[in-house]
Amino acid sequence: MTFDKSPSYMDIPFFPDVAKTSKKYLPNVKIVATLCNPAERLFSELNHLLNSNREGFHQFYHDNDVTPPVDFSSFVDLLKPENPICNEKNGFCESNRMQYLKKGEFLNNLRPWYEEYGEENVLLVDMSQDPTIIVENLLDHVGSDVLPLSEYPWDDVRTHAVFSSSAYEGRSSAYQYFNEDMKWLERYYEPHNDELASKLGKDWPRKWSCRLNGNCD
Repeated sequence: MTFDKSPSYMDIPFFPDVAKTSKKYLPNVKIVATLCNPAERLFSELNHLLNSNREGFHQFYHDNDVTPPVDFSSFVDLLKPENPICNEKNGFCESNRMQYLKKGEFLNNLRPWYEEYGEENVLLVDMSQDPTIIVENLLDHVGSDVLPLSEYPWDDVRTHAVFSSSAYEGRSSAYQYFNEDMKWLERYYEPHNDELASKLGKDWPRKWSCRLNGNCD
């Protein structure tokens, strides 16, 4: 079996032909998209950029004569269309939102994969699920003829996390330190989450807006 993964495969605004190109050269692959709360995903991405490519991350803002964000709150503030800087630098705001905010519009980014491979060949994984359930779904998606359930090393299934910085406490810690910014992001993503939930016939994408509807249990 051969595996390949990249978050860029979901950057459809930047790579609109990626699914079509994949289908051309790899017509029989199975597609798997691992999804989490899009607001938390954005927090995680910022932490990754600041720890692995701070200079490159800041360069985008310098190129547009904009002061780089100093924390997650100022980062989110630059994504808001009502930010006064958007009246001065409309091109910057559009590019900034495309680069970061639109990655969390999951269904929009999944549609080309559905169109090219068919919905039956695209598996969406809820990253908050029990890892055993995730593995079972993956094996079913790949096919029991490729890797039978009985041959999987079930004793090795466990949750783990590898953080890029000892100061990073995980995606969900954003609510502890940047609760209002996370609520703004939840409001932005709520219609997109609802659309994905309706498409799947499952409720778990709606749980990503739980702080807005008061149902986080």
